[in-house]
Amino acid sequence: MKKLIALMLATAISIGSATVAMAGRDDAYFFGSDDSELDTTDEMDDVEYYLDRMNYYTKIYTNPTVSRFTDSRLNSSFIYFAGHGNRYSVNTGEDRGICIDDRDDYKDINDNSFSRTELAILAACRTGDYRNDPEDCIAGVIENNGANCVLAWQSSPNNGVIGDYTKQFAKYVYRGNSYFDATENAQEYLIENIGVHEDSSVFDYILFGNINDTLPEVEESRSLATNENESAIENYIDEDINQHIISDDITYKAESLDFDEIEKYIRENIDREFDVDNYTVKDFGEKANGYNSVVFRKNIDGVETNCGFSVISIDNKAKLINFTKNYEEYNDAKALNTIETKSLIDYNEEEIFEKAKEADGYSYKIDEQRLIKYYDVELGKMIYEVETVYIDDEGFCFCTVNKF
Repeated sequence: MKKLIALMLATAISIGSATVAMAGRDDAYFFGSDDSELDTTDEMDDVEYYLDRMNYYTKIYTNPTVSRFTDSRLNSSFIYFAGHGNRYSVNTGEDRGICIDDRDDYKDINDNSFSRTELAILAACRTGDYRNDPEDCIAGVIENNGANCVLAWQSSPNNGVIGDYTKQFAKYVYRGNSYFDATENAQEYLIENIGVHEDSSVFDYILFGNINDTLPEVEESRSLATNENESAIENYIDEDINQHIISDDITYKAESLDFDEIEKYIRENIDREFDVDNYTVKDFGEKANGYNSVVFRKNIDGVETNCGFSVISIDNKAKLINFTKNYEEYNDAKALNTIETKSLIDYNEEEIFEKAKEADGYSYKIDEQRLIKYYDVELGKMIYEVETVYIDDEGFCFCTVNKF
């Protein structure tokens, strides 16, 4: 097994070039469904957009038959599987797909070579969820069988937000990021620009393999910090996010929760009224390459809002601040103090879970339900976001999201 680094923390037409090509290094194949219960066509189109611009021959297979999963297509430079999933298989439409558990009408990939595969993405629930050995899950088998890097999920995110994530991930790879940097930049973009809550299960992804590589087609355009004259934060500077580069020498040790130096810097350079005690703070912990992200969210009368920022540290040095898109308008203390929180509806957990179940209308077994609560400063109301994970009749997991 190659080195594994886990990051804890989702129509049969030809797309792109009309040139006939044999499957190989410069091919990108997509497999997904357009079922009424799960339509992944937009998700695949969004990622294909960037692969096409990297001069790949691209093709999307919708509801593919098993015959579409040829050995040569599976052993291509880039492969993408979208649908309902579990540890052992991905349903890419009409109860067909790939598996490692000898499932009927599925392509068993246990003995397939992925030696030419630079990157595989398994955009489905729990495809990276292993117990003791990474080969306990389908993503780990693909990496062990030769793939250079595999992106998968350990939990069960909603496929809509997986699509948001993989679109941004592909965008950052296209811009020259390594796979690791692309995962972190995609996470920051979703949190700060789209408003995905930092506790969302979409951030429970995992990378297997050589996480500091990137696709060969973009290797020359990479802007990695390769010498002492380059900034360690350069790979995380993004014109699409409202950012502030920290110029001073500010120490923050991952998971220490010692914010004295950060607090002093913010008061002197960004917000004179900043008081960390007025914020909910979540430290994601140190990841590969010394990377650490800490999320700060303003509180009102003890209620967490969706207004704030993230501080990015590299090797225990705070380097960058990413602000939520609503920060400048709603950070002002006087503006936030006008919000009435005493009259907010406070659902109990049992009640809100039942509301989500009724809204979905499924009769499938519920595997788990997760609740995220915060005050939306733009909408002016409390948000109760419920993620409900179901197991369908074929044993596949899928997640719905309801907001009340």
